[in-house]
Amino acid sequence: SLKDLDIPDNMQAFKIFYTYITGFSPVIGREIAYQSNIDPKMPYGSLDDQDVEKLDISLHNIIDLIREKAYAPNLIYRNGSILDFYALNLTHLGNDVKYYDSISDVLDEYYIVNTNDDSLNQSRNSVIDNVKKIITKRIHKRDLMAQDRNNAKDYDTYRIEGDILSANTHQIKKGMKSINLLNYYTNENMEISLDERKTPWQNIELKYKNSKRLKKTFEMLGSSIPQIEEEINYLNDINRQLSTIDTHDELAEIRQELYDGDYIRSVGKHKKKNKDKPSIPYRFDTKDGSIIYVGKNNKQNEQITLRDANKEDLFFHIKDLPGSHVIMKNGSNHFTENDIQIAAYLAATHSKYSDEKYLDVDYTEKKNVFKNKGAKPGMVYYNDFTTIRVNLEEKPDGFKESKE
Repeated sequence: SLKDLDIPDNMQAFKIFYTYITGFSPVIGREIAYQSNIDPKMPYGSLDDQDVEKLDISLHNIIDLIREKAYAPNLIYRNGSILDFYALNLTHLGNDVKYYDSISDVLDEYYIVNTNDDSLNQSRNSVIDNVKKIITKRIHKRDLMAQDRNNAKDYDTYRIEGDILSANTHQIKKGMKSINLLNYYTNENMEISLDERKTPWQNIELKYKNSKRLKKTFEMLGSSIPQIEEEINYLNDINRQLSTIDTHDELAEIRQELYDGDYIRSVGKHKKKNKDKPSIPYRFDTKDGSIIYVGKNNKQNEQITLRDANKEDLFFHIKDLPGSHVIMKNGSNHFTENDIQIAAYLAATHSKYSDEKYLDVDYTEKKNVFKNKGAKPGMVYYNDFTTIRVNLEEKPDGFKESKE
C-alpha cells in the first residue's frame, strides 16, 4: 500500500511509482494515475484515502499484468504519426493503437526511417537494427534483474528465522522438516522450514547465510537496475538521433560513438572529409537577437554545451527524458521571455516525446551544467534550473532556422 511508504506531501502522484518502484517509468506512473481518474500532477498530500486506494488498485492491476506476462506490444499513434511504443496496453495516450506479436516487431516498425537518400537510408537502418537488437537484450536483462531482485526482497525473513531458531535450539531435532515457533518480533507463531539432514546449528547457519546472500543480491541489483535503465534510455535516444540525421558525416559520428562504446564492431566504410571538423548542429535566429543551437547527436550536444557555450549562455533540456541539448546565446546576455519560450519549444520538439501536447523543459545557465567522469556521451547533469511547461501545439513566433 502507498500508505506504507514515506512519500513527501509535495510529490506529484505519477512520480510516486517510478521513484519507489524499480523498473517503472514516468509513462507507467501516468497510466496508473489515469486509470485511477486522478490528475497525475496532483500532490500526494492533496489525495484523500479514496484516491490513495484507487491508486493502489491500479498499481496492483499493472503488477498483475507484468507477473502474468500479459503483454500487448503496441505502437501508439497521434495525428497519423507514431507517438511511442510499449509492451503493455496504455489507455492514457489514446486509442489509436496498433498491436504486434512481439516487442521486436514493434521496434522494427518504430525505427523505420523514410528518406530519399537510399544509400544513407540503408546505412542508417543497419545501425538502427543493431541498436534495436541491443535494446531488446538490455530490456530482457533488466526484466530478469528486476525479477531476481523481487525474489531477494524477503532476505530479512531468513535473518528473523535464524534469530528465532537460535533462541529455541533445545526444541529443534535433526530430521525435522519444519518447526512452529513463536516469532517474538510479532508475538505470533510462525512455521519455519528446516533441512532434515542438518543439525540445529547448521540450519541456523544456513538461514543467516541465505539472508546475507539475498541481501547482497537485493542491494547490488538496486544499483545495477537504474544503470541499465539509463543505458536503455541512452540507446533509445541514439535511435531518435539516427532518425534526424541528414548526412553521412552525421551518421559516421554516431557510428563512431557506438564503436567507442563497444556497441558495434566497426565504424563502417564512410570516412569524414575532415575528421577534426564536427558536423553542424541546427541553428535558429530570433527576432530579439538570440542565436539558438540544437544538437542532432551526442557529439554535437557535447560540442555546443561543454566546449562552445559560455558560462552565461542558457542551456535547455527536456525534463527527466532523453532529448537534444539546446544552447541559447545573446551578445548582451539579456534573454527575452519570448526567446526563452522559443528555446524551450525547440528542446521539447527535439526529443523522443515530441508528439506529446505538453512537456516540461528545464533551463539554466551553462555554468550549472556538468558531466560526470565516465558518463556516456551527451549525458550531463545540472542544477539551479527553472522548469517551464511547453505546449507543443502552440509554436512561438519570432524565430527562423539559419543554414549558416
